[in-house]
Amino acid sequence: MTCIMLVDDDEQVTSALIRIMRKKHKDWTFHAFNDPTEALSALKTGDYQVIVSDYCMNPINGVVFLIDSKVFQRDAIRIILSAQSQLQCAIDAINNADIFRYIEKPVKASLLIDAIEEGLQLRAVTLENEELACLVRRQRKELQRTKKFIDDYIGTNTQIKLSSLTDKDKN
Repeated sequence: MTCIMLVDDDEQVTSALIRIMRKKHKDWTFHAFNDPTEALSALKTGDYQVIVSDYCMNPINGVVFLIDSKVFQRDAIRIILSAQSQLQCAIDAINNADIFRYIEKPVKASLLIDAIEEGLQLRAVTLENEELACLVRRQRKELQRTKKFIDDYIGTNTQIKLSSLTDKDKN
């Protein structure tokens, strides 16, 4: 189940986005917050695959909120919405909040839906890659243990054979 957090201090925006996105994705669950501090509290206990946040909010802006969200939802896809075309906002979001997309308001629903779908695909591949990397690390450790066992076994047997040869020479 895909769970999406929407954070915007304008309740009409979150309601409209949810209404539009539900038409295409009935299987997505949405949690809307109009206060970023309440949203941060929800991140402590919830499991969100996608976090969509407005930039211009109080008491913290969207970039700060998304940076803070990484503490609780490391693997979530982050998208920021902004009515202000500010280059510095985009730079901060990309460099500090690890956002997946920066989308200008007014938001085209199809653009947001496409961004979420692409983000979910990227998230799935990233999580699978992390699992495979863990598997490779575990297998590498097991191979190292097996190699050490074989090396120790061969070394012990070689020493026994050598010592028996030396004993025969003494006789």
